[in-house]
Amino acid sequence: MMSMAEVPLERPIETAPVGAGVIGGGFEIIPGFPPNIDKIRAVLTEIPDTAIFTYGKAIYAPRGLDRKNKPLIAHEKVHMRQQRNAVEHWWDRYLADPTFRLWQEVPAYHMQYKVAKRGLPWQFRRTYLNTLAGHLSSPMYGSLVSLDKARHLIAHGRV
Repeated sequence: MMSMAEVPLERPIETAPVGAGVIGGGFEIIPGFPPNIDKIRAVLTEIPDTAIFTYGKAIYAPRGLDRKNKPLIAHEKVHMRQQRNAVEHWWDRYLADPTFRLWQEVPAYHMQYKVAKRGLPWQFRRTYLNTLAGHLSSPMYGSLVSLDKARHLIAHGRV
């Protein structure tokens, strides 16, 4: 088995089978950055090394992504549906329009929370919600909302 350091960046780690619940078929998990990473970094300057990106039917995970992380995969599938066949247009608007960015992230984070809740004991659900809200309210997305507002938006799934 290859270590992550040995895997070529253009080679998918895993490929989901066609019909895996993504519009138009399967998706790939690619250990690298999306083709528009320079545009992303120009606008969102505080992106951590652990960030995950969706570009079309590919999930780009520079540090890898465990297929068993169903909540995070669910978050990225929401972005796949949002992007549909207009990936570049979606990304251009996402980067240019903070309100659009929030409109796109809230349903994705809501789905992530919803999927995670199924497997989390009730005592840990609030902690997980707070963690997600911390991400959504962080400089990574441009500090779009407060922590309290992010928590509310994720829990209810609408802006």
